Amino acid sequence: MAGAPTGDALADRSRAPTPLGRTPVVMPPSIAGEDGLDVRAAAAASGLRTEELASRALRELVRRQISPTPEHYRLFYLYVSGGAPMLNGDLDRHAGPGGEVSPDQLASLLRRYVGDGADGAPLHDVSAKIGSHLGCIEADLAAFRRGMRSLDEGMASSAAAGHLDDVPDADTGDGLDTRSVKSAVRDVQRLVDGLLESRHRQAEEIRVLQGRLEEARSASEIDGPTGVFNRRAFDTYLLESVGRCQKERCRTALVLVDIDSFKQVNDRLGHLVGDRIIKLVAERLTAHAPEGARVFRYGGDEFAVLLPRVGIGEGRVFADGVRRELERARLTRRADRCVFDLTASFGVAELLRGESATSLFLRADAALYEAKSAGRNRVHVSARRAEGGP
Repeated sequence: MAGAPTGDALADRSRAPTPLGRTPVVMPPSIAGEDGLDVRAAAAASGLRTEELASRALRELVRRQISPTPEHYRLFYLYVSGGAPMLNGDLDRHAGPGGEVSPDQLASLLRRYVGDGADGAPLHDVSAKIGSHLGCIEADLAAFRRGMRSLDEGMASSAAAGHLDDVPDADTGDGLDTRSVKSAVRDVQRLVDGLLESRHRQAEEIRVLQGRLEEARSASEIDGPTGVFNRRAFDTYLLESVGRCQKERCRTALVLVDIDSFKQVNDRLGHLVGDRIIKLVAERLTAHAPEGARVFRYGGDEFAVLLPRVGIGEGRVFADGVRRELERARLTRRADRCVFDLTASFGVAELLRGESATSLFLRADAALYEAKSAGRNRVHVSARRAEGGP
């Protein structure tokens, strides 16, 4: 069975991401990595606005055919802003003729200039930051429009008319030539129209980036062969669920599942049959899971089900229902009609008051070990019960 998530690994999932930028006019908070680099200062020095830098960073990723993950985005934001001159030299020196960078070189640059290149900031938090940034751009556009309306209304009221063109051409004798004023105002209007069009284009590019980040976030949390959540998502959601339930004092149950004798199945029937079995177990767990539950594949033949607002009794009923359905399944290899009886063992634990995510996992894992030791194809629950539990 896979080991429990370490305290450090679980703690890493709870680190707040470093902001990527907040407004189009005011420079964003620092996104300095462990090396102390400050993109806020670099952005100011470059003379470019945040959304322009964001667009350039995205175009660099696309040009170099690098996936738009948050850590890659953050690295190339530093690159286009000039926030780390040594990064620009390192990247340009190692890039191929078409700008391509090998995975090893990219990983090295991430470790050196961004900090923790393995995981980066949680994708959903990065996407939320960009969503906030879009809102600021749209607010800025609205402010431009209000300013131009006020200017036009002011010119109109001075002529007791409703439009700039109604102001008569005249020289007032005190040095004010209304024709010059009208020409200047029209120049300002053309300038603002151009700015508005540019802002719209930049906002659309950032929306595209946000969509790609959402796609990357979803893909990074899904186990391809089964379609359920993967180990990375398990670490994240377990921490979140435990933290929320400790705060709200609600129940949460964790069910761990291990397919019995899976290694022998792979050895005897082959990996194709083994893959079918893993997918079947994932489908049965998903079909039986109550609303709000999440199913994870956190190891080769190991699954976890997080049951929010569910106590130990309901968790045991859920596990036994899946166990019985798997027990009735009979898989046959077409080549020689070899039949395999599918069974699995389950360990169930309910979150205790003040308990950590690691402790909850270890108790569920211990219950699973007891089920395996007692003969497999059974459900065992943790000996410790939450207050008020059955």
